[in-house]
Parts: sequence; structure tokens; C-alpha cells
Amino acid sequence: EELNRVAVLGLVAQLQPKVSLVSNQASETNTAPLVTRIRMIEPGFAWLQIGRVESGLAQAVRTAYEPLHASNSLNGLVVDLRYAGGVDYGTAAETADLFFKTEQALLQWGSHSARSSAKVGVIDLPMVVLINSRTTGAAEALAAALRQAESAVLIGSPTAGQAYLYDEFRLADGET
Repeated sequence: EELNRVAVLGLVAQLQPKVSLVSNQASETNTAPLVTRIRMIEPGFAWLQIGRVESGLAQAVRTAYEPLHASNSLNGLVVDLRYAGGVDYGTAAETADLFFKTEQALLQWGSHSARSSAKVGVIDLPMVVLINSRTTGAAEALAAALRQAESAVLIGSPTAGQAYLYDEFRLADGET
């Protein structure tokens, strides 16, 4: 049993980042805030740093943005996705939708796709999206979707290239 466990761990290590082992047992989870920092960096310019792309991010971005928008005359926004990760592509699309006035395709992953909806009250500012080699998974998808916004520019180094879809397989011992 121990030899099998070590063999599986070795195989998973060699196939990362395309493969990961997920346990049914309670495990250490990422408890970093969804939005790790938001502040004014210059008069008229705000900086919003995203920690992870998981459920609730769109609301967290909206909640963090509203007070700055209400109390300042904003001319631009820096969205910092450096070191951000996640595997929730639906949340990436939902968050990107905050920045689009019109209906258009945002993301396609596997058999799923997401479109923005036509609306008012969007975050409509010139935007710089910061990325680096530690921008992974759904954060990469969010950066790509934001790049489609007419006023967004990506700045940084190439991302990790880990925007993958995962399937879970149940093992003989019940683990997935």
C-alpha cells in the first residue's frame, strides 16, 4: 500500500501542472482573500490586486471598487493578477463581465462558454492588467477575457500556461 501511494505521488509530481491529486479528506485550503489589496496609487488611478479566482470574486471586486469610484474621480484602473491562481473559469468569466457594457463572448472552456451581458453600471475605465509567470489557471483566463475589453492592456511576462481543465477520477480506494 505504501509503495502504491509513493508511486502515485511520484507520477502526479511528474505530470504537474496537468495532473493533481485531490483528497476526500479535509485539506489545507487557500485562505488568501479574493481581493488582497485595493488602493489609490496616484490621483485618479486605483490599484486592485486579486489573490485568487474563486466563487465570490466578482462580488468582492465590485465591493472593493465601489467606495473608490464613489469618492474619487477615477481615470484608470490597474488590475494586478500577478501570483493569482484558481480553477473556477465560470468565476473568471463572471468577474470579467463587470468590465463589459455589451454582450459578447468572454471565455470558452471544455463544453462550457460564457458571454457578457448588455448592462449599465460597468467598470468602464482604461485598464492595465498585470500578469507574470505565477499567474495561473483561471487567473490566466480572466486576464485573457479582460484583454478583450477595448480599454485593457496586458503588461508583464508570459503567464504560467496552466489554464487547464481537470477531470476527477475515482481511484480504487475511494480517493478522487
